[in-house]
Amino acid sequence: MQGIDLSAYALGLPPEEKLSYIQKLQSVGLIQCPFKTQPQFWTKKKEDFKSIVKQTDRNDLIFFLIYKPNSTKSQSATEKPIECVKSLDSYKKYIAGYLRDTSAMKLPNGKIVVKRLVTHSMAFSKPPLNCWVVLHSHGGVACGHCDCIGGLGGTCSHVGVLLWGVVNISEETCTSTIQRWHNKSATKHPVSIAFTFYTMKYELPTTISQLKNSQKTKRRDDDYELCTKETFVEILRKLDLEKNAPVCLHLLIDPFSDKYVPVQVRTPLPKRLTSLFDKTLEYLGVHSITQEQALALEIVTKQQTHCKQWNHGREGRVTASKIYQVTRTSLTAPSKSLVQQIVYPMDCSFTSEATDWGIKHEHHALNTLKAHMKERNNHSAFEIENAGLHVSTSHGYIAASPDGIFKCPCHGSTVIEIKCPFSHRNQMLLDAAKEDFGFCLSVGENGVQQQMFACELKKAYFCVYTTKDFACIEVPYDETLVTEQIVPKAKLYVLQVALPELLTRYWTVVRYEKKPLLKKVERMFKMVV
Repeated sequence: MQGIDLSAYALGLPPEEKLSYIQKLQSVGLIQCPFKTQPQFWTKKKEDFKSIVKQTDRNDLIFFLIYKPNSTKSQSATEKPIECVKSLDSYKKYIAGYLRDTSAMKLPNGKIVVKRLVTHSMAFSKPPLNCWVVLHSHGGVACGHCDCIGGLGGTCSHVGVLLWGVVNISEETCTSTIQRWHNKSATKHPVSIAFTFYTMKYELPTTISQLKNSQKTKRRDDDYELCTKETFVEILRKLDLEKNAPVCLHLLIDPFSDKYVPVQVRTPLPKRLTSLFDKTLEYLGVHSITQEQALALEIVTKQQTHCKQWNHGREGRVTASKIYQVTRTSLTAPSKSLVQQIVYPMDCSFTSEATDWGIKHEHHALNTLKAHMKERNNHSAFEIENAGLHVSTSHGYIAASPDGIFKCPCHGSTVIEIKCPFSHRNQMLLDAAKEDFGFCLSVGENGVQQQMFACELKKAYFCVYTTKDFACIEVPYDETLVTEQIVPKAKLYVLQVALPELLTRYWTVVRYEKKPLLKKVERMFKMVV
């Protein structure tokens, strides 16, 4: 143990980790830490590097990271394998260029030491990490190490990046390099060309001078007999009987041109399967729902949560209560719970003490709003109606269910949105705003704007109700926010997330189904190849 020359990194390790590191070096026959070995002992030439690591392939990498026993002390069959799947997945980092500055060294006992620098996974500004692995001469990985926090085990993701680099070099084919299969076009020595001149073998029947003096025989059109229609049809009939179809019959000449009509013109071909997706695009357009259908749906869904058609109409549509989550979720890996709430709203109904309190006191808030409007006396005759599900006729994938519609003959219709905060139900609104910074809500928030867009209205009353206080704020319509933020993001979500789930159950069944570890390893193999 005393004969091993340790680097500054090894000397700085805690006693237990230092002892484990020394035992790792002794197990592979190293008398000096690879981090301290002088540069002249390492080779960086690709040809030399490939020749000494050619026995190592991806099967050795899989065995080392997945099936190797978790403990080096016990090699029994009952020992649990290490199963470092995350390190096996590090081929993505290798492809992204995390690996650099490769060098290799062959030991007297035949083993090969490979050392490289690997960039940090998240901290790109920090100095790169130092990694080394020891390979057997006959193939296989003996051990590895990295100077990161989890590198003492020898199977961290940085060691995985290094092993993928070794496998890529050892399995490189001749066609992977530039023009290895082409012959050299240039010759080293000039080639002498022997020019041989031949004499004419036969005499021409006519001399050139005679050809120049000859004159063409002129013929008049009167010498030809005009072809009648019956003769022309007879000629075409005989040509039609020929085995090889003449080109002239391809013209529009009845009755011989009928059999030359293309098959796809005579019999319409079936529609492309991709037209199914084109239909989904049409569904998202202006023909998704008519004005009469939208009005009928709004009338039959005025009871909202107590109406089955209300849940049916929300299936696959982005509602105002979900637009905040839709604009912030990932389109490549969306929230599974959000997908279920949008596509299967009836199966994802949520109730709690807070929601029950809000629904129970919603009519109290509407009555307070009526009294508030009568006190102000700004409207000659107004009424407040219950609202059902409003679906946009121009963008059928957008819907909203306001808490009510305020109708006035002098000011028109207005959307009503009511909030009954359960956590501040017995407080004044100013006191709640001072105590809870998250209590305040932007008047231009996406949900209220989407409600105005779906209802085709230009104004909304945003009301907050507690048992001790009430406030009503008028919110104007923000067309820029709707056209540049809400509509484009909602459309992308429906196209890339909601429609695949509606058609194939992609996100809830196919994407997130559990697969055995071996299938995951095979899938990684195919992606690398």
